[in-house]
Amino acid sequence: MGFTLYSSYTVQFTVSEEHTEALNEGVHHLEQIDYLKIVYWFTQYQEIFQLAGQWKYIEQILLSSLSISRKTNNKHDESAILNNLAQVFKIRGEYQKSLDYLHESLIIAKEIGDDAGECITLNNIAQIFSAKSDYDIAINYLKLSLNIAEKLNDDLSKSRAINNISAINLIRGKHGASLENLQKSLSIAKKNNDKAGTGTILNNIGEIYRLQGDYTTAANYLNESLTIRQAIGDKSGEGTTLNNISIIHYDTGNYNIAIEYLEKSLFIRKEISDKSGEGITLSNISLNYHALGDDNNAMIYANQSLCIQQKIGDKLGEANSINNIATIFLSRDELSLAHNQLELSLAIYEEIGDMSGLCATLFNIGHIHRKNKKIKAALQTWIKVYRIAKQINLAQALHSLESLASQLGLPGGLQGWEMLAQQMNTE
Repeated sequence: MGFTLYSSYTVQFTVSEEHTEALNEGVHHLEQIDYLKIVYWFTQYQEIFQLAGQWKYIEQILLSSLSISRKTNNKHDESAILNNLAQVFKIRGEYQKSLDYLHESLIIAKEIGDDAGECITLNNIAQIFSAKSDYDIAINYLKLSLNIAEKLNDDLSKSRAINNISAINLIRGKHGASLENLQKSLSIAKKNNDKAGTGTILNNIGEIYRLQGDYTTAANYLNESLTIRQAIGDKSGEGTTLNNISIIHYDTGNYNIAIEYLEKSLFIRKEISDKSGEGITLSNISLNYHALGDDNNAMIYANQSLCIQQKIGDKLGEANSINNIATIFLSRDELSLAHNQLELSLAIYEEIGDMSGLCATLFNIGHIHRKNKKIKAALQTWIKVYRIAKQINLAQALHSLESLASQLGLPGGLQGWEMLAQQMNTE
């Protein structure tokens, strides 16, 4: 999945020739060690570099600016710079370092009574915990941010907090509430001409429709998101949306087309050092090679993905990659290895409350039971999948269950699974 969370940083610049000119100007100031000009220059152009993924230059400039703000005892600027430094380390997957900067920023914002800065920082802290799949902690920070935004009557900050809460609710299978909140958030973003926010929310709405199996509507939202993100030079967002478009092609069996989108996404992820995004894209490339019957490449990409996700502490990504590896073992009839991997991924999905992941893992465990001639255990496991998928309207899982029903001699569609679920309730 590629649901996008985003910081409270509004970006409306286009990366073009201005990008190159700005870079040359900034490098000149750095070479001359003219820190006053660096600060002035950075306030003008940091949005351009952040969108374009020029994190190396951003870090240099921010550290120089931080030194100046501390020398001049400018607490407001110090807090803002610390917050932006945190974003550099977040994109690299260095979550603890990012949190350290954010907590330092939060202390200063509270100390000087900067409510707007506190609101932004709480939102950004939540993103780190979301990236680590610590969703309960993330929700708590987002609620704090939302409360301040409402007190300040800050529509844009409210929109961003709502979007990020919706992202977590979607992972937990609350599609209806997520869609309703995102539509409200989209209206706010468009009203305030927040291009970056609009691109993010359109991406996330598209992801909901994809999960519900409405691929035409999903593609419309994702393509609109992609157009905006490319127009404003949002490289990170572009990588995410390309990844999500690929999943539509995967779900509909167009695996080679999916890989084309994923290769574009992977190029961007590597270009901007987006480690979390790189791990996600590698995992999805693995899925498509497995679907094409190329398990050697599938295993290579899955292991590359797993290595990144374990290194940066992305629990959701780790579970997805482990599940992919298990699927490869399952196709090879290496049932013991597959089952061990699935138990690992199942434990993570249960810990973080990812309903979609639970369905995928339980579905595969059911197949192992079936191959081991444990038909009752297989049916019990697949009934669990049916109950979860029905509750959250998870189209892909329901479609897989429909196909499986015919193989098992059950009544057509989902009728057989409903019948078995009711029978289990009475036992």
